[in-house]
Amino acid sequence: MSEEICLTPAELNSVLSLACNIINAKLAAAKKLDLSLHEYMALLQLIKKEKLPVKELKTALDLPGGSATHILDSLEKRELVVRVRNARDRRQWFMELTADGKELCGKMLGIENAFSAEILASLGEQERIAFLKACDQLSSQRQQREF
Repeated sequence: MSEEICLTPAELNSVLSLACNIINAKLAAAKKLDLSLHEYMALLQLIKKEKLPVKELKTALDLPGGSATHILDSLEKRELVVRVRNARDRRQWFMELTADGKELCGKMLGIENAFSAEILASLGEQERIAFLKACDQLSSQRQQREF
């Protein structure tokens, strides 16, 4: 049984402010690397696993199919990823990082790690608790929506 998470207006305001800062930082990092925000987010998914099914990647991006396809096409055109057919199921395609994609993702990891450390250092204990509660609640709502 899941516990209902309730945020006070002040906690919600703090979380939303932090979320805006995170989005702005990711947008700035993406621009610095000559990527759109969605391209940056797609590559972040591929950092976790160097090879992902296209369908799983599109779901993680939470964009309409056509938009996600456009983003993946753009990354492929820039030779950061390649489409690879599943050897066991020829209907399934994977997106896989190329050598250039891996190199760029290495730079992205440095940016992400530095930013995460900065964010955590700037939060007080109550703000961290509120942020984690809000993240859990949003994650739970997203998972329920997917099923």
